[in-house]
Amino acid sequence: MRNMSPDELRELIAEIELLIHRKYAEARAAVKVIARDAGLPLRALAS
Repeated sequence: MRNMSPDELRELIAEIELLIHRKYAEARAAVKVIARDAGLPLRALAS
């Protein structure tokens, strides 16, 4: 891997943060669907 400039590193970090945010949102949505399908109240997820 080549050396990256500070700007390139910042851009890469921003892309990674966005990907993590999206995957986290997808996972939360999936948990809500699973909980709903199992008949659990969403408040049960907070504990």
